[in-house]
Amino acid sequence: RIPAHASVHGHVLLGDLDEADVEALFPEPMLPTYTPHTPRNAKEVYERAQKYAAEGCAVSESSFEPGISVISAPVRDSSGLIAAAVTLTVARPFIEKTLVDQGLVGRVKAAAKDLSERLCYYGEEGKVKE
Repeated sequence: RIPAHASVHGHVLLGDLDEADVEALFPEPMLPTYTPHTPRNAKEVYERAQKYAAEGCAVSESSFEPGISVISAPVRDSSGLIAAAVTLTVARPFIEKTLVDQGLVGRVKAAAKDLSERLCYYGEEGKVKE
């Protein structure tokens, strides 16, 4: 219900797509914006999705809705493709350093890894877990 182009978990879910696929999903020259951080076109959506894919997770502070911050990580299936995202929403305009230091990002990534393994995904090589 939240537009994929405007949400962090949407960007995470788009992480496996190439630029042409993202352009096909968002052909509009100007996408609706919700905050100053919302990507305005397919190229910006693609760049954001690739950034988060390279980092293995996304941390966003008030990017879709002011006062709401999000940590999101991809869940992969046995083929190695993104099948879902684990997303933690924090009702704060920013995520305090103390929460990060307590391992909040690591916990989200660990939950995504656990779910991925339950879907028979194992490791960066995309091996099926035996």
